[in-house]
Amino acid sequence: MTARWLAMCCVALAATSPVAAQSSQFGIRGLGHPGRWTSARALGVGGSVGLFDGTSSQNPAALALLTTVTSMFTSSTSWREVENPAGSASLRSTRFPQILVGGRVGRTPLALSFSYSTYADRDFTTASSGTLSPRGIPVAFTDTLTSRGGISDLRLAGGWQLTPRIAVGAGVHFLTGSNRLNTRRVFEDSLFIPALQRAELAYQAIGVSAGVLVTPTAGLSLAGAVRKDGALSIERDSAAAGDVDLPLTLMGGARFRVRSRIDLSAQVSHRGWDVADSGLRANGAVGARSTIDVSGGIELINDPRRPGDRPIRIGVRYATLPFLLADTDQPSEWGVSIGSGLRFRPGTDSRDVGGIDVALERIQRSQGSNYSESAWILSVGLSIFTGGTP
Repeated sequence: MTARWLAMCCVALAATSPVAAQSSQFGIRGLGHPGRWTSARALGVGGSVGLFDGTSSQNPAALALLTTVTSMFTSSTSWREVENPAGSASLRSTRFPQILVGGRVGRTPLALSFSYSTYADRDFTTASSGTLSPRGIPVAFTDTLTSRGGISDLRLAGGWQLTPRIAVGAGVHFLTGSNRLNTRRVFEDSLFIPALQRAELAYQAIGVSAGVLVTPTAGLSLAGAVRKDGALSIERDSAAAGDVDLPLTLMGGARFRVRSRIDLSAQVSHRGWDVADSGLRANGAVGARSTIDVSGGIELINDPRRPGDRPIRIGVRYATLPFLLADTDQPSEWGVSIGSGLRFRPGTDSRDVGGIDVALERIQRSQGSNYSESAWILSVGLSIFTGGTP
């Protein structure tokens, strides 16, 4: 195997066909499948309240809504059916995409938080087969490329309640992570020894975000956020391997309380992934394109005094995906979701001390007619409230 071929494999951009992937196959030839920075509660309505949710990591201004110290932990389990020119596979994976600790600082209007989110998930296994003639005699072989890891987003953020109707916020994001890659070639003829090569990619970048939340009337809330991530520095086995520019993200949303028990929400975001195109193509990738994400949802509230207790959440979502598997159509996904939650009070205490939120999504992803996958994704969020109901 040539050094150039190994280098392309190490960034998962070589022309192998994906036959199995622990995360989505649509993140294999790029930086990984992008994360959504949302809690299980927001996922229940398709992500459409992410900008209004203090336990999500999309809008730092939403932290001002956390009137008590909140600790939140989210797990996500997916069951997927994958199809591509190499065949099909049934896959299962479990992730922990969102962890957050945050709340008000004393009696001030300032809220601070630290959160962990998945920026890009890059666990996969790909395989390809071919034939070599080292001594003039054809010998069949199988190559397997395995990647484990991804990019994590560590955010330090603060939200400030300027007035009863306006909140603002800002955050700093530290992007870090690695990929451990193994490339193995096995020959059909046992006289040839299998070949194994290993490499590790390390990632570093810094980003900033800012947001605003406005409530012009009692039943209407508007939110917006902007995020700019700097160039991603990539090292391969502790040696510089180049930089890839990361996108500018613009997000906007609206939430409308139709009645005391009915909330409608909508959200749209744009991520300028086209800035990463040249950096990825320079390493043999097919390329990257900018994406749009649109979602809407409805939340039917069981008890207006405890809106997080036993609501019914329903959402829909459509999004394009940034990293191409082939130089044809841009991949996309659509999904529907349903969710609910419970809040817990000890004995006769009037304050909630914890909660659980659950969301079930049905996702369909595709690029042209050759690459597709469908998935059920179950997300569970566990929360602990210190000092009262958030």
